[in-house]
Amino acid sequence: MSATLVDTEQIPLNEVLTIVSAMTKKAIDQVQPLTGGKNSRVFKLTTSDNKNYAAKFYFRDSSDKRDRLNNEYGSLEKLAKYQVKHIPQPIAISKEHSCAIYSFLEGSAKRDIKKKDIDAAIKFMTQLKTVRKKCQANDFIVASEAHFSMVEVYKHVYDRLTKLMAIENDEPIYKDLSNFLIRDLSQVFVHLQSWMITQCDKEGFGFYEPLAQEDRILSPSDFGFHNALCDSKGGWTFVDFEYFGWDDPAKMISDFLLHPAMNLTDEMRQYFFQKACASMKTVNPKIAKRVELMCPLFGLKWCLIFLNEFLPSDCNRRHFANTTSFDADTVRELQLTKAKAMFKRVSNVYKEFPYHA
Repeated sequence: MSATLVDTEQIPLNEVLTIVSAMTKKAIDQVQPLTGGKNSRVFKLTTSDNKNYAAKFYFRDSSDKRDRLNNEYGSLEKLAKYQVKHIPQPIAISKEHSCAIYSFLEGSAKRDIKKKDIDAAIKFMTQLKTVRKKCQANDFIVASEAHFSMVEVYKHVYDRLTKLMAIENDEPIYKDLSNFLIRDLSQVFVHLQSWMITQCDKEGFGFYEPLAQEDRILSPSDFGFHNALCDSKGGWTFVDFEYFGWDDPAKMISDFLLHPAMNLTDEMRQYFFQKACASMKTVNPKIAKRVELMCPLFGLKWCLIFLNEFLPSDCNRRHFANTTSFDADTVRELQLTKAKAMFKRVSNVYKEFPYHA
């Protein structure tokens, strides 16, 4: 694992040094803080024999029951046994300190995504599809926020919306949030349900019917180039398996198309959709139509994910992982702006889906 170097004093480096030295059983010459994600803090370790590792400290909160540490480390161990390439290698784990050590991966983020990069993502998806055929269903857990029927996804989005609408706060930014949820998002959300049920009847899909195990895939659940590193030769390594597990292929494809952190061009989204659907046809012959029906709903879910910072528990998590100054009000304004932009993008998608297989 790798990331950009930053300055931080949120975890005393001498404390990190003590923990990682015991875990690696090696003399550590240097500990450098790196930018992590929203759920972790990451450090680059350099040993006395000039080898590099990545130490990742995971966020823990009583309100969040997801075991990110054990799921990521255990999933990577199992995937390594199945000889999956282009992933971090697990080295050591400490449940006491909520820390894992992985191979350090050279590379950086890349914004200008081309077809060859999309091909690398499809190749990785194909590797996971191969593991799916070899493993047992109980070898991996269900991916975070995986739901295997359309109605379950709809209920999940409804629960997110209800939680945000229940917030009582008289500050102006919260009033803006309430207006957006009531006047805009909730209106489309209600119309979307009737549209999905009508389309399901027309296409022969079951709105209430769960996907069979054989129609499910293994997914990082947050898959994309925002969680990947590109090396100097153009090769990709995929990181962040905290939420890994069994998932709906329609969710994996939809999230890749929608994820704002990748900023793909329309051409690259179309190319990915075509390639991904071709790859997943052996899992679900009607995958393209399933994505078309579910993508707008996942788009509304993304709008609500942006608004997590209005919830106290998520704000605490961001405080933990953040390596620079953190202004909650500024972040909330930014996230509400992002939610409105995503809403504008997806609110009419169900009327005319922009991609074709």
